[in-house]
Amino acid sequence: MTKVVTHTDPSTVLLYLWRNVGCVVIGRNQNPWKECNVRLLRNDNIPIIRRKSGGGTVFHDLGNTNYTVITPRRNFTRKHSAELVALALRKRLNIPAHNLVSKGVESVSSPVTKLRNYSLTVNHKSFCDAVLQEFFAHYRGDMNNVTNSYMQPIIIEELLPNNPKILDYRDELKSWDWTFGQTPEFSLELEKTFPWGHVKAFIKSKNGFISAITLSPSTIKYENLISTLEDSLEGTKYDPTSVSQSLSTLTLSDIQLMPILNDLQNWIQNSL
Repeated sequence: MTKVVTHTDPSTVLLYLWRNVGCVVIGRNQNPWKECNVRLLRNDNIPIIRRKSGGGTVFHDLGNTNYTVITPRRNFTRKHSAELVALALRKRLNIPAHNLVSKGVESVSSPVTKLRNYSLTVNHKSFCDAVLQEFFAHYRGDMNNVTNSYMQPIIIEELLPNNPKILDYRDELKSWDWTFGQTPEFSLELEKTFPWGHVKAFIKSKNGFISAITLSPSTIKYENLISTLEDSLEGTKYDPTSVSQSLSTLTLSDIQLMPILNDLQNWIQNSL
């Protein structure tokens, strides 16, 4: 998409129809730990992708078709892009589109529907064909100049071996530094009662790292252990594996404190 935009005449209007395998896409400045269940996605091997632009969090899979209309800034209206698809659905697929036209104001969460609720024959190709036809009808007046080249799908993965720039861009989007390292500062408050006492935790994170952690036990008996644990976790990546690695090298002068350390470690890891 970036290459298409940067290598195209800025006065050109572009329609880009695309879909991804299963993933969660978050906005440029969003917090993945706030927007989705990072642990669940990690366990199910569903990647989190931070886009280069803003916007909200969405789930993509092959049952979800995305459309992007790129126009000169002077001609841009969010309402028109939505109406283009609404017309394609109503005129060419006989699907009602009364809930699909944007009101121009983005909300925190938006109602969604499935096109299959209205048509058992609609699929990715028929949707793309309908939107493409409406796009050309609007910008060219007819479909006489549309060739099969417009209809041919491009599989990005097949382009990677022959296009180092696309490969580098993909690797950047998949990197920890981009996905989690761009996360704005946030904090997490926890508390838990163990057989040996009650503990409150305050964890502050910035750019995907634990920038500060404070543990407040109900008894001063474990103060030295708590202080050592806090020092070990400060600067650690905000994820269970990194917490485990940081604490695996921790040595205790009193071996009897090991069960307490294990309780605290498991609690913190399971909370991230």
